Amino acid sequence: MPAALAETSVTHTKRPKAHIVRKTPLPVAPKKRTAVQAGRDESLQVQGRHLFAFGQAQRQPDSNTRISAQTLLERRVVSVTDLQNLAPNLTVQSLKGTQSINYHLRGVGLDDYYENNVSSVMVYLDGVAYPFSSMTDGMMFDIANVDIAPGPVGFTHGMSDTGGEVSLQSNDPTPDWHGNITEDIASYARSRTSGFISGPLARNLSFRVAAQTTQGGGWQYNPLNGAHLGDQNQTALRAKLKWTPDDKTVIALGGHWTRDLSELVNGNPVINLAPAWQKYPQFSGYRQTAWGIQPGFAKLIGRSESLKPSEDNIFWGADFRISRELGFARLEAVSAFETERQGEYSDEDGTELATGDVYRNVNGNIFSQELKLVSTLPGKLHWTVGAYYNRSRMQQQFYNNFNDYQGRGYISESSYDQNQQAFSQYVNVNYDITKTITLFGGLNHMSDDRQLLNFRTIKYGLNTLNFAPEGALTNQLGGAARHPGAAGPASSDVFQG
Repeated sequence: MPAALAETSVTHTKRPKAHIVRKTPLPVAPKKRTAVQAGRDESLQVQGRHLFAFGQAQRQPDSNTRISAQTLLERRVVSVTDLQNLAPNLTVQSLKGTQSINYHLRGVGLDDYYENNVSSVMVYLDGVAYPFSSMTDGMMFDIANVDIAPGPVGFTHGMSDTGGEVSLQSNDPTPDWHGNITEDIASYARSRTSGFISGPLARNLSFRVAAQTTQGGGWQYNPLNGAHLGDQNQTALRAKLKWTPDDKTVIALGGHWTRDLSELVNGNPVINLAPAWQKYPQFSGYRQTAWGIQPGFAKLIGRSESLKPSEDNIFWGADFRISRELGFARLEAVSAFETERQGEYSDEDGTELATGDVYRNVNGNIFSQELKLVSTLPGKLHWTVGAYYNRSRMQQQFYNNFNDYQGRGYISESSYDQNQQAFSQYVNVNYDITKTITLFGGLNHMSDDRQLLNFRTIKYGLNTLNFAPEGALTNQLGGAARHPGAAGPASSDVFQG
């Protein structure tokens, strides 16, 4: 077997080994670029910006609350009392359901139905101070922004005040044509219609006219007779004219008018201290209330016997301002005149009884003038210096019906005249120590002079009381400083006295 095997020859064919061939792309010759393509810039530029409504204010070291027009629209702010829903530590209250508005900021404010004192929180509209807050009635429309600053204030503009300020800025005229009409309908048949038109009149002259009317919305009723109460009936108009004769000068003229015939929100009696002689109605819901006016009282005040608690007010005013670039600083001047005429009936006891019926006549006006310089030169030092003056005149007359009030039983009339003027000066200096640290300080001084004249009270059928004239002259000096502190980024020192 082994020999046979040895004689057998077997031929083997040797196969070549398989090789894996890697395919690579053939080199492609680069295309020749033309001279135009070679000269083009192929760099990619990416730009970004902060999405803040008040970008410049992000670098200001303050604690202001700034509210944009978009936020006002989204949160349905239709009156100044709605602002307290957006700003922390701000309280805005309507006294007795009337247009007398009181402001409190961080607990500082003034409760004054008679408006014969300056509030600790000042209200501004387009940079004009309103010592009588009711003059802003109906002006909460076509607003660009709202700035709420806690006090003390008055170091860079306007009047010196301890509580702070609420500044409303309305929209300015635009160089291009714009217009808008908005209709807002709410419960209890409340309708609010507003609109504006803005555009150019000439090459350097533009205008803006805005208006608003509010109707309905009353939610109270008298369960005894089904009468309705609380409907609004208010119309307001604002107009602005802006002229830029050159690139350094801006001249603006503005005016506004408000007619308010709205019904008031009535009170609701809670408890009576002498139930034996005075029976209050028992209401079953918060919407229920009552009111009434006696024919003799209606005749005395010259109004209808069917009069409901309501307003009969007219407000109007005008302002003139000029801004001029001087190279080293900007000169700003604002002159304004505001006036009011109020006829207001309120039923303060919330019943048909004549125990708290009040009718108020108010005639008032105020003139103000402000002049200031604001530095504009580049560098680390910035300053503001200015002065503010106002002069007001007011006559008030109050009628009170106490015919159903046990122990009184009469109608009274109280009236007085009030003259007032104030003059303030301020200076503020900022110095940039580094890019992130700024040292600043300010001083202000205000002198206030006021007199109460022709004050008398008539108790019809009883007597007449005449009071001697009174007056007061006060001076206030204030200061503020901010500097780097060891306990934090900065510390502040404020004094007012």
